[in-house]
Amino acid sequence: MMRYPLKEEDIVMFLIFWDIDILAKKVKLAFLKTSFFMKNGLICFLATGLLVAVGMMTTSCSASKKATAKAAELKDPVTGTWDYEVSGTPDGDVNGQMIITKEGDSYKAKLASDIGEVQIDNLVIDNQSMKGSFDYQGFQLDISGDFEGEAFNGEVGVDFTTFPINATRRVE
Repeated sequence: MMRYPLKEEDIVMFLIFWDIDILAKKVKLAFLKTSFFMKNGLICFLATGLLVAVGMMTTSCSASKKATAKAAELKDPVTGTWDYEVSGTPDGDVNGQMIITKEGDSYKAKLASDIGEVQIDNLVIDNQSMKGSFDYQGFQLDISGDFEGEAFNGEVGVDFTTFPINATRRVE
């Protein structure tokens, strides 16, 4: 005798048909056991199975789209939250997070720390390199650097002075 692995939908359809049979026995109504009911019961059984299958497909498609979007985000070499340190500033070392997101083909980034939060303007990320600028206390600062795997190394500059920035991507 050949055995086939049972699928979830086979078990669901069996249980639905079994429930109909148990209902017929409990109620003990003769018309439920007529051939008319059995033909229509089979149609109901098949229709119910179809609805269950469609529902399962809809749910799995929705979950699949979400998983695909998350996987695409994770595969991007620069998106995510990066813990950074700018060394040697007049205020001492500044630590915070650089948060990079991607919408369509364009990137957005911001720097957040205890001092505050600023958007990086004129942001260009191309071939693992990043350039941009931001306003801090009335000064226009430039930021540039390169991504290498889970690390970002670059500099933040104002006028003729630059400070090193190093960041590591958080594992989320």
